[in-house]
Amino acid sequence: MQKKAIRAVNALEYNAHTNNYFKSMSILKLYDLFNYQTAIYFHKALHLPDFDTGLNRTLEYQFNIHDHHTRNRNNFNIKRFNIKRSKFNIQHSGTRLFNSLPRALREGMALSKFKSLLKQHYLSKY
Repeated sequence: MQKKAIRAVNALEYNAHTNNYFKSMSILKLYDLFNYQTAIYFHKALHLPDFDTGLNRTLEYQFNIHDHHTRNRNNFNIKRFNIKRSKFNIQHSGTRLFNSLPRALREGMALSKFKSLLKQHYLSKY
């Protein structure tokens, strides 16, 4: 539906490529929009004191688990779940998504700056 709307607004052919138009109009695709919202939720849980204390209590950095100097020591530890549907909760999917972001985005910054840099990050992939 998003591609159809982009094609209709820009008067494109029915099978025209839309990546450049998403980028020029600063519109995120649905999958990226979901990841954008998940990353914002995760950022709020990390940096706002009373946002989601349950999630914040369960997060643990890799360097708290062992003393080895590994390349992923500044990432969060991803909790292991035995049930597949448990991997869709914010604790698992948010941690995995936040670890996949560039290091410059993960460092503590204001929410508004995080949002704008995150949107630029997703738009740069188009």
